[in-house]
Formats: sequence, C-alpha cells, structure tokens
Amino acid sequence: MTACLDTATLRSGLDMPDATLDEHLAICDDCRAVSRGLRDDAVFAGALLRPLEPEALPDVAATEAALHKVRS
Repeated sequence: MTACLDTATLRSGLDMPDATLDEHLAICDDCRAVSRGLRDDAVFAGALLRPLEPEALPDVAATEAALHKVRS
C-alpha cells in the first residue's frame, strides 16, 4: 500500500503531467477521487472566470497613454 498524496501534489498534477502521480492515481481510489474533485472545481472556476477575460489586451501605445493620463 502506498501513502496518499497531499492536495497540493494532486492539484499540480492537473497542470503538469507527472508519470509517478499517474501511476499512483491508477492504484489509489482515494487520491483518484480527490483529483477528480479538484479537476471539476478547476473547470467550474474557469467557466466562472472566463467572462471576465478581456476580449483583447491593449497595445503598448494605449497602455503608455493611460499611464501618462494617470500620472499627470
């Protein structure tokens, strides 16, 4: 039997593939369930935040003009 992984390790596995983590998830039902929950939470949070993303980022000239306006 292997020890369960901490939540931070399981969460990092969603962003950075890790063969050792994958091997553990293949044999550990508890960690697999936690990892699934973390993935579902990340998908849910991403869906909530997506509408807040700007359609386009301002170009350098627009950014400099805004900074000049704020500073003067």
